[in-house]
Amino acid sequence: MTRIDFTLRDLRLRQACRYIPTGAKLLDIGCRDGALALRARVKEGLGIDEKLVSPPRVSGWTWHEGSFPGDVPPKVGQFDAITALAVIEHVPETALPGFCCTCERLLRPRGVLIATVPSPLVDHLLWFMLKIGVAHGMEAQQHHGLDARRVPEAMREAGLRLSRHRRFELGLNHLYVFCKEAC
Repeated sequence: MTRIDFTLRDLRLRQACRYIPTGAKLLDIGCRDGALALRARVKEGLGIDEKLVSPPRVSGWTWHEGSFPGDVPPKVGQFDAITALAVIEHVPETALPGFCCTCERLLRPRGVLIATVPSPLVDHLLWFMLKIGVAHGMEAQQHHGLDARRVPEAMREAGLRLSRHRRFELGLNHLYVFCKEAC
């Protein structure tokens, strides 16, 4: 990963950490290198990623190499918070309902799902950055052209309510916070 890759990742982490409850049990979908574990003030965490890369040894955290939702370890219980940072745009449209329903099922009542989703314009910028070699750790070829405006509808259909939405990174990225039941 390049400095730009790390900078963009850190911007997403900073946005998300504001909404992760202190002392929560957290599921980090697409955790990659486990960087969120070093920032979130949680009691217990589970990170899952298809390409897990040297996650840190952090008390209370476990790591699982695999895809979400198909490879979630059995009997993990429910979580106070779930993060999906720069993940949902990699989910094919046909798999989005299952992704959202699994998130809803894994959240405790009043739990939160925190997601970042780029605007479709980001794909063009990302391809350019990859072409000129200033970004390496991003996988534009796995983006499915998801319109970020589709995410709240898909989560609502799964039983999650939009609690907060804001744009960041010059409006190129969306931060969504969804709640299970009343928040």
